[in-house]
Amino acid sequence: MLVFGYFGLLIVGFYFLLVRPQRRQVAARRAIVAAIEVGDAVVTAGGIHGVVASLDTDL
Repeated sequence: MLVFGYFGLLIVGFYFLLVRPQRRQVAARRAIVAAIEVGDAVVTAGGIHGVVASLDTDL
């Protein structure tokens, strides 16, 4: 019976260490992308610099 308690504690630990921070990062990234407007300077993950020329909201 004690093994199930440890297993449950392990699952809760993984949730707080892995899942919850990742959800925060996704929410922050979505907010940044939603705030982009035409004319904004951007840098891609690959390091390419550019300026937003147009937006397509059909994602």
